[in-house]
Amino acid sequence: MGISLDEISTLENVLNEQFLNVIETGVASEQDIIALARLYWKIVDDTSGQSDLDAVLESLYTTLHIHCSNLGFADVWDDLIP
Repeated sequence: MGISLDEISTLENVLNEQFLNVIETGVASEQDIIALARLYWKIVDDTSGQSDLDAVLESLYTTLHIHCSNLGFADVWDDLIP
């Protein structure tokens, strides 16, 4: 039994809401780090093969990693690397 399109759509909406909340309020919890990481890795997956974006994605990764580390969430961020 697979996941339905409605379930996928609902999950995407929840993730989008979590990410928007992080943007509005800042990173304050492990769940916020998870939302950021999911967004980052979705961007990476969606832009796969576009080598002109590699430097931008590397810079974004470094920025997010440092930010998460400074907030005490380095292990959470690192655990979400695929």
